[in-house]
Amino acid sequence: MQEMLLNVQQSMEAQELEIKRFDSEVKAYDVETKRMTAVAAAMTPDQIQEIVLGTVQGMITSGDLMSSMPMEPMMPPEMMPPPNQGM
Repeated sequence: MQEMLLNVQQSMEAQELEIKRFDSEVKAYDVETKRMTAVAAAMTPDQIQEIVLGTVQGMITSGDLMSSMPMEPMMPPEMMPPPNQGM
């Protein structure tokens, strides 16, 4: 009888812990959602565009961004398919 009561008590404690864990996850998502909402409202589309343009311009001037794509694929010769013969 005591063993059954102990098992019930442990089960209830485990359920309470699971409920607390779930509540904390819900609160964390709520906080993140509120943070995202506040940040999104703080910047206008024009401000975001200026930031992106400045970032891209900085990448171009520093050489981190290629100004044009190569005309031929950059595959090693052994990986390139053989040219079609007789077509």
